[in-house]
Amino acid sequence: DNGKLIVLMEDADNSPGPCAEPLLVGIDNGGVARLFTLDLANASAGLGVYTPNPTLVAEATEKQDACLAEME
Repeated sequence: DNGKLIVLMEDADNSPGPCAEPLLVGIDNGGVARLFTLDLANASAGLGVYTPNPTLVAEATEKQDACLAEME
């Protein structure tokens, strides 16, 4: 995302399912996962909280919903 690395950190025992979109796992998860960003041009600054673009969230939601519908 504009020269930044997006990182999903989650609990080792988190198993969101076969249709889970990583972007959604990182934002709608009951605290078991979070999204972070790392500016590759300034990696020593460390990780910051990542808030995805609403368009990306909508696209990921559509994809996840379509997958779930196919599994029914």
